[in-house]
Amino acid sequence: MINSQSLGNDLVGGDTIFILSERTKPIKFQNLEGRLSNPIVVINKDGQVKIDGVSDNSWGALTFENCTNIKLSGKGHPGFKYGFELSAMQSGVAFIELSSDCEVENVKISHDGFFGIYAKKDYNENPPSPVPVFENLKIHDCFIEGVSEGLYIGETKTPGMEFKHLRIYNNIIRNTHRESIQIANCVEDVEIYNNTLLNAGLEGLNFHMNNLQI
Repeated sequence: MINSQSLGNDLVGGDTIFILSERTKPIKFQNLEGRLSNPIVVINKDGQVKIDGVSDNSWGALTFENCTNIKLSGKGHPGFKYGFELSAMQSGVAFIELSSDCEVENVKISHDGFFGIYAKKDYNENPPSPVPVFENLKIHDCFIEGVSEGLYIGETKTPGMEFKHLRIYNNIIRNTHRESIQIANCVEDVEIYNNTLLNAGLEGLNFHMNNLQI
């Protein structure tokens, strides 16, 4: 866990968390709050970080719980296009609970788990009022393969947490058992462009065979 208690101090916007290339175990970030114009950056250092959550049966490789204004970047070393290579039992990168205003770039995810990148909180059609909103999610320049759902954005029941100002671009997603990209409850200002989506729906499951499903 990385939070203010484990670090011994509060992080603020503009701070950087360096993940060393020797790191192999999954990480959960909790309750980190950057600023909209100055996020907390999580970035690889001294090479490529290969996190293996499969060997220790971890749900996710990198999980952000109740985190806002966060940037996860794999651009920490010029020798690697994807500074993070992730695997886990279920999710490569996850934004859970009431996270918002988050960005992911230059991350590779390759595993047999269900999710490549996951962003949502489930309410089973009974969200509080006002409805929670996840704003300004950006996912770009990532490479995802072999998972069931490449990107799983928003709960596929409504009403639920809403997504606004969503950007998904310059990603490669291939060989998924279900959709390359699935978004739901994304209600305002959504742009999905310049992605390469190949070989979706390999499981052959009805209603789950699209490259892009909205």
